[in-house]
Amino acid sequence: MEAGGRDAVSARAGPQTTTTSSSSSSSASLIPYNLPLLSALLSCAIAQFLKLFTTWYKEKRWDSKRMLDSGGMPSSHSATVTALAVAIALQEGTGSPAFAIVVIVAFVVMYDASGVRLHAGRQAELLNQIVCEFPPEHPLSSVRPLRELLGHTHLQVKLPSLHPPVFHASPSSRSHHFEGTPKIAFLFLARRDLPLDFLWDSFFKNVDAAKFSIYIHSTPGFLFNETTTRSAFFHGQQLNYSIQVIWGESSMIEAEKLLLLAALHDPANQRFVLLSDSCVPLYSFSYLYSYLMSSSKSFVDSFIDVEEDRYSPKMSPIILRDKWRKGSQWISLVRRHAKIVAEDYFVFPIFKEFCKRWPPKDVDNRKEIHQIFDVAQYFLQTLLRIFKQHRNCIPDEHYVQTLLSMNGLEDDLERRTLTYTKWNHSIIKEQTSWHPLTFHYDDAINSISRKQGNRSENCHVNNIQKPCFLFARKFTQRAASHLLTQDLVDFS
Repeated sequence: MEAGGRDAVSARAGPQTTTTSSSSSSSASLIPYNLPLLSALLSCAIAQFLKLFTTWYKEKRWDSKRMLDSGGMPSSHSATVTALAVAIALQEGTGSPAFAIVVIVAFVVMYDASGVRLHAGRQAELLNQIVCEFPPEHPLSSVRPLRELLGHTHLQVKLPSLHPPVFHASPSSRSHHFEGTPKIAFLFLARRDLPLDFLWDSFFKNVDAAKFSIYIHSTPGFLFNETTTRSAFFHGQQLNYSIQVIWGESSMIEAEKLLLLAALHDPANQRFVLLSDSCVPLYSFSYLYSYLMSSSKSFVDSFIDVEEDRYSPKMSPIILRDKWRKGSQWISLVRRHAKIVAEDYFVFPIFKEFCKRWPPKDVDNRKEIHQIFDVAQYFLQTLLRIFKQHRNCIPDEHYVQTLLSMNGLEDDLERRTLTYTKWNHSIIKEQTSWHPLTFHYDDAINSISRKQGNRSENCHVNNIQKPCFLFARKFTQRAASHLLTQDLVDFS
């Protein structure tokens, strides 16, 4: 009977004990072992803490309040939802319902941060400026200013979300040491197709394929195949991801960076040559290869233009005036410099915001503007004020040069371009052009030679006198054909 009583008591106590133990275990594991929650909270805290340093870098002052404020670099919202998504993907797999939910939530949060909240903050900034101009007697002059830092720019949102996947795929995470035959990466910026593909086909013919690679940035969706190019060397060489490029805008730099990023994934690529779709080579591949590989420096036309006013004080303190440089877009980079350009996510946003073409593409003729606004003197005066406030800044003529200058690498440069360009030097203002002259059939012979182009000084590589130019632009198809038929370029 006693045994039975004890059994009954045990039976009654057993479930209670089990329930208590289970409850205690569940309570203990709620926080410590919830990896998605911990990852999200930790990422949010790190992002907020980093704002202290990004504020100091930009404004040269410490502001501890930034660790609790919204807005600014980096986006803690983006970091939080990205960490949550990655943790759930690793723990439950990308096919789980939880991962699907968190991805949708992440998209909504990022869209809201870089859309609605960003524009709300900009509207608050404008409203605050308007209130500041009110006279003291105005009833709204003493109103408390609205909060301006509400949202994030696209870069501030994307940067935290890109870090986890990019870290593993970033070219800089690969070994710096390379053994084998180094390659030249030919990077073509094309509007659509490559009209001079037949000439480049002759250039690459009978060349060791282990010594070069080809990358093409073209209009989104355009494919290089048997129907779109006459040269098999270009088949399938277009980037899988491309953007719409507008001349004179920052999209040109973005396309260049995409080309460099793609080429950097091949460790054999040690030299990176940027070319347009109207460029022609002036020498054989073997000569170009020897020329580029014999120098440990990049060829970047970079100089200080004391007369130009494209630099904006708003770029400071990120970009200082004494680091501002100008030069030709057509560059040849060694690998370490190519990495710096491709992986820059700090200086480029400043260019994108403050270095813009003026007038914009849709307002491209100042004479027409004056004709339109002559009917209203008020609008004309407003327009003239805008002209004074806006600088005609062409980003691709400054970005690489300034970035390398900021990194203290100018001693590692041959400060000249390898691409010959003939510019319009007409003294008639109306005939001047932002674009270089185009070589046609009749002037191809007289315009191209293996001399030093329009430079008066001698060019050297490792103290050995060399031709200044390896390429030339801009050539029509007939002019390029003339070069081949007249044997002006020997690719053998």
